Amino acid sequence: MPTRERTKELSFRLWAEGKSVAEIQQQICGDSATLRSDVREWIIEWERGRQAKWKPELSEIEHLRGDPRI
Repeated sequence: MPTRERTKELSFRLWAEGKSVAEIQQQICGDSATLRSDVREWIIEWERGRQAKWKPELSEIEHLRGDPRI
C-alpha cells in the first residue's frame, strides 16, 4: 500500500462508525491499491483488542470466508 493513501486510518474511522466489513472493503478497495484481505485483517486486530479475545466475533466472518475474492 502506498504510504500516502492513508487507507488504514480511513478504515479505522469507518469501523469506529459501525460500518460493516463488506462496506469498508468496498469503499477502501474500490479506489486504492489496498487489498480486501488487508482491510479484513486490520478489523480483526481492532476487534481483538476491543473484545480482549484471541478470536474476535465479527458479524460477517462467515460471509467473508465464502467470498472467493478474499
